[in-house]
Amino acid sequence: MSTLGFGARLSAWRPPSGSIGLVPLGQAGVAVRGRDELVLIDPFLSSRPDRLADAPVLPDDLGGTAVVLATHEHEDHLDLPAWTTIAETSPATRFVVPEPLVALVTAAGIPGGRIVGARLGVPIALGGVVVTPVPARHGVRIEDGYSLGDEGGGVPRFMGYVVEVDGVRLYHAGDTLAHERIVRSVADLRPDIAFLPINGRDRDREELGIVGNLTPDEAAEVAAQIGVAVAVPMHFDGIRGNEGRPEAFVRAMRERCPTASVWVPGTGGALVWPAAGGSWPATSG
Repeated sequence: MSTLGFGARLSAWRPPSGSIGLVPLGQAGVAVRGRDELVLIDPFLSSRPDRLADAPVLPDDLGGTAVVLATHEHEDHLDLPAWTTIAETSPATRFVVPEPLVALVTAAGIPGGRIVGARLGVPIALGGVVVTPVPARHGVRIEDGYSLGDEGGGVPRFMGYVVEVDGVRLYHAGDTLAHERIVRSVADLRPDIAFLPINGRDRDREELGIVGNLTPDEAAEVAAQIGVAVAVPMHFDGIRGNEGRPEAFVRAMRERCPTASVWVPGTGGALVWPAAGGSWPATSG
């Protein structure tokens, strides 16, 4: 067993040429390890009383991170205390958020020159990483209702990302419900891998102000319509009282998308996926 700490192992890891490594960080967080870049998506690393488990790595152990992305402003996705620590530890890191959230990040102390505001459909190239923002159906507060957030032509505060590293494309949905515009936007980019929330929603949680997500069945339907080769459930293991059922997602994938594989990772587990793996053509579900 390696004597290196988790952060050092992640920084030192170099998957084989033409592939990427994926390491879930709990909740919706994932580390993407390319040959030259380490990318973090929605890393939720700070302590919180209702966390089910501590994060596998501390933010000050993530030196050398190239890009950090947040899909929206909820603190289990945009963990500003962790971001400011990463910014101090790794001076070259760039930070990507939906454009309306840039002021929020600069107010936390991260220089504006290191922040990129994302707009739907506009690719962002940062070194060897290409990020394409795609729609999400969510809300900042329950009172907002569920929407795509761009009614009236504005830039939404919540979105998903298709991220390409070393020839592999992955779709990170952030928090979302299903919508035909999301499926169409993501399918056109042909991702190999999809990270999809599966914690669902119900009246009890919504009355507590918890904005919900896809159910396991809905997430499997999205995976089938997008046509990914691998589907990864997320947002089921982070917060007490807002868990999901990965076993239900596995069953739904067998029914709705039997040609795809499903990876239900433990926090800190790892998967290597080749660029030549390719995605299956999208189906109508």
